[in-house]
Amino acid sequence: MYKTLRKKKRSIPVIVLISVLGLCACGGKEKDLQPHEWRMDGKVLSYYGGTKELDKETCPIYDDYISGAMSDSMNWIVSKDEDEIRSFCTRDNSVVTYKGISVGDKVSVVEDAFSYEQGIGESYNVYFDGTMEVDIEEHGYEDELIVLYYYVEDGVIEEIYVMDGLFGMTME
Repeated sequence: MYKTLRKKKRSIPVIVLISVLGLCACGGKEKDLQPHEWRMDGKVLSYYGGTKELDKETCPIYDDYISGAMSDSMNWIVSKDEDEIRSFCTRDNSVVTYKGISVGDKVSVVEDAFSYEQGIGESYNVYFDGTMEVDIEEHGYEDELIVLYYYVEDGVIEEIYVMDGLFGMTME
């Protein structure tokens, strides 16, 4: 009986250790982002989530694209309604977007991460139907597409936009 009790006592710490390690491995993993999401200030935010969860100090909201683009804000949103984001822009290298891409990354990161990126001058566009990357030439342009727009200077990403196809065409 004494030997059985000693075996049980030794196995309890091992079980606890395995459980703790398992929780650390699972809990420490950050959520993979979708094309319409970005990680900012430790939170995953979404194009579809509206503006309620945003810190207006670090991510001001503008009614139109021009006001946001002319601002000196590192992050900004275009929205006319708190329930709807029209566009998110970041110039902040601490913000992470789909595929782990951030401002300050080399443009080769975009070229390597996507199959159908379109380089146009100093910008790259990548189009998504839901979470599926699409070849815009074959798929055709739709207002509901999510567009990731990367503005590049000297081979380095300077700005990243998350927007829908309609905003991408009209900037409204």
